[in-house]
Amino acid sequence: MSGRDLLALTFRLIGALFLAVAVGVVIQVLIFLGSSTRTDGVVVSLSTVQNAIRFAGGDEPTGVLYYPVVEYVTRDGVRYEITGRRGTSEPQLRVGDSVAVLYRNASPAAARLDTVMGVWGSAIILAACGVLFLLISFLAPFGFGDTTEPEE
Repeated sequence: MSGRDLLALTFRLIGALFLAVAVGVVIQVLIFLGSSTRTDGVVVSLSTVQNAIRFAGGDEPTGVLYYPVVEYVTRDGVRYEITGRRGTSEPQLRVGDSVAVLYRNASPAAARLDTVMGVWGSAIILAACGVLFLLISFLAPFGFGDTTEPEE
């Protein structure tokens, strides 16, 4: 087995693992959706997190991430608060904005913002990584350019 074939096999295994985990996440999301109720929420604040990544030995971190903090009320009239799972470098939502929320009927504190990335984001990212690894695995045996040394 050549080095490229071994690389291809390794990437296929990694891609298959990513896709298997993505399928598991899709199943969890479907179960969540089947046992959830949709309600309206309101952004009550923005949670900020200082990104600790530093580039090229610089002293300053790269920036701040903003996460929406959303309050919602269940059918029983109980108020809950969740923080969005996706932070952005510029605030996407403002205090007072209305957003849809999905909460689990059996455990109303378990909630997600009802957006594509809020519900399906993990599955999309995992599946994309799996497809990328599989794509590379099928291209690897053909090489990524000329890797032979020139003859003298």
